[in-house]
Amino acid sequence: MWITFKEGAAFLNADLADTDGDAVLQIRDNVITVNKDNIYKLEQSPDNQIPPDRVVVTNQYGETALDLRREGTIWDFNGDFYHGSFHIVATPDGTIINPRHPYVA
Repeated sequence: MWITFKEGAAFLNADLADTDGDAVLQIRDNVITVNKDNIYKLEQSPDNQIPPDRVVVTNQYGETALDLRREGTIWDFNGDFYHGSFHIVATPDGTIINPRHPYVA
C-alpha cells in the first residue's frame, strides 16, 4: 500500500491478495478494481454515489479484505490481506503484521 500526492491531493494505491497469494483487489489513484473471480461480496454505500462513502470487499474465505470508509475528508482504511509472505491486518486500533488471531472489526 502506498500514497501518491498530485496537485495537492493524496491518492491511495494498493495490491491486496488472499492467503493463497491470489489478487483480491487493486487500488490505483483511488480507483478500486476487484478480481471478480476471487471475491465473495462487494458492498458500496450509498449505492448511487461516486465515490461511495463506504466500500467493503469480502474475499472468498469470508474475510473482510477491505473496509474503506469516508468520514468527512478522512478515509479510514481497514482490511485483512496478504502481500507476499506478510499477513497484514489494519484496524482502527492500528496495523499488525502477521497477527496470531487476525480480525477486522
